[in-house]
Amino acid sequence: MTLVLAFVLGALALQTDDGGGIFRAIDSRDVQLLSTYTNNSEIVNSRNAKGLTPLMEAARIGDVESVRMLLASGADEKSKASGFMVKDQVASYLRRTGEEKERVIDFFRRQGLDDMVRMVENEASSLGETPERVVAWKEILDILNRRELTKEKLCEAASQTNKVTTYAQLAISNNIDVVDACKMYIRMADAGKVAICQDRDKDEYVRQSQAVPILKGLSLALGSLKSTRYEMPPAVNKYDVDDNSQHSEAIYSAHRQQLLANDRAVKQNQLLMLCIVMSQKIAQLYGPDFPSNPNFLCAVKEVASSPDEVESIVGKVRFFVDNGMDIFSSREF
Repeated sequence: MTLVLAFVLGALALQTDDGGGIFRAIDSRDVQLLSTYTNNSEIVNSRNAKGLTPLMEAARIGDVESVRMLLASGADEKSKASGFMVKDQVASYLRRTGEEKERVIDFFRRQGLDDMVRMVENEASSLGETPERVVAWKEILDILNRRELTKEKLCEAASQTNKVTTYAQLAISNNIDVVDACKMYIRMADAGKVAICQDRDKDEYVRQSQAVPILKGLSLALGSLKSTRYEMPPAVNKYDVDDNSQHSEAIYSAHRQQLLANDRAVKQNQLLMLCIVMSQKIAQLYGPDFPSNPNFLCAVKEVASSPDEVESIVGKVRFFVDNGMDIFSSREF
């Protein structure tokens, strides 16, 4: 009944709303009432007397749920107030809070007031921001930063940051090209490298953490690999075509087909090389007797969906380890 009433009141409010209603919903953290405004893009991107948009206001008070709802409803995170986007504003809140808090803590510490230091560290800062709100700001900033990460930036970040696994998983979840996805899995495996431990169980855990991403990448590559032979990319001819010629369209069509055939061959060869690299990494992890290693088989079972797929992956790894160099022995790749 309460939900129905909220929607009815919201619908009535929309008929005469000047944009203030959505801010009241945000300030009261009334998500149900807020949802009655989210279908109106003008209201979602309206501004209050201070020049803030609903998204800016939700971010200011640290309401993560409202921020998510507004972004999903088309709120423009690029809008500016006083020259700053919402992401910059949240970052500023965090900086100011941290600076003010550290200043007060430093003062109490120099006075020898350890109890006051602990109180300020665990309770509200001098700006009146609770630890919960600071945590919310950090989460909101993370949400906004992630929205800016395109597929290309995610792939690049995976090779330039310590948070390799996180960014690689994000890249893969964005449906990137299969070749790039395989490279991300390799990066995830490489990120799991640590010094060999004397503890056998711990050592096996390290191997498993490297083997599983490699096998996921291998399984993905095998699903797109048409053959286990090197494929010579066909030549792509250059044409000087008169657009007014009656044969121009046929020539352009033939050129496009050549380009597509060349791209397919290049991609197959890239996948083939990645299969060889990943298979060799498996052999390095488990040694030459990997096909009979129970820990290797356990890692394969974690990736495969059926006993037949387990057998297929093990066979393909063995094939690429045994024949990998021969496949490309007479080619420059």
